[in-house]
Amino acid sequence: MAAFRLLAGRTDYGEGSGSGPYVSAEVIVCPQGEGQEPIYIVLTPFAYALRAGRHDGYPVADPDGLFGPPPMPLEQPMSPHARFQKRDDLVIHAFCAEGESILPFGGDNMLSGGVIADLNGDGLVERADHTGYAVDGVQVVQVLHVRAVCPSPQAPLLSVLYNWGEKADWGYQFADRNNDGIVAIEFGPRLDGDAVKPKVVFTWDEKKRAYVGPEAKPGDHFRVLAPQGGQDGGVWKAFERFKTEGLVFPADPEAVETSAAPSDSRYPAGTTPARAGLAPAWNCVRFTARLAY
Repeated sequence: MAAFRLLAGRTDYGEGSGSGPYVSAEVIVCPQGEGQEPIYIVLTPFAYALRAGRHDGYPVADPDGLFGPPPMPLEQPMSPHARFQKRDDLVIHAFCAEGESILPFGGDNMLSGGVIADLNGDGLVERADHTGYAVDGVQVVQVLHVRAVCPSPQAPLLSVLYNWGEKADWGYQFADRNNDGIVAIEFGPRLDGDAVKPKVVFTWDEKKRAYVGPEAKPGDHFRVLAPQGGQDGGVWKAFERFKTEGLVFPADPEAVETSAAPSDSRYPAGTTPARAGLAPAWNCVRFTARLAY
């Protein structure tokens, strides 16, 4: 395990760059099933990637002076319930058992308002967090994805569109209400802090091996996106259909007033590639990956 912590602390400049190791790397072992070697996820604060000492070939003599002091180390050890608390601005590194770097989520290597843990009690590890998409003509588009940690990108186990319109008035939370280690995913209007008032709940059905929850009706503040392959689950086709239908999520009067696009939106308007009605711009997830390795 020490080898993976060391790998997490390296950049593509190799040893001797003066950057030093990530002192707060957190390792998550992700089983892959009987007879298969596990995957090792290493989480490091994004700030350390910015402080690596040089970027794109130019040296930074005083990274502390430029970027500020390093953040506090990640919490270790972690209590059982803390596994399901949303976490932000963590770079995801992944390694196979042989120590080679792999991309289980493609270029999407930032954990944003999410968790990486066994959420449904099946002995495997899932990643659950949201993606904000820049869709032309729609100010806020946010989707919660739940994906299994596998060697290569997989279609999501669950994708829920919970904000579509002018405001980010809904959010989500992970709740272990029965203290059995199995998490329900709750959506609803944002309250003070990071909490929501649960109005829509999805739970894991062990027999169906799938998440189950309500079907959206006209006027509801969510839509379940059927997976169609790829790590984003074919969301772009759904977005095109919603735009054609003139979908609008009603404002929720119970939500605490917030800005149009909260800081947890991974893709603020104008920062995603041009496709399916998107504003052309560079991909911030690719940029993050380039800084992190």
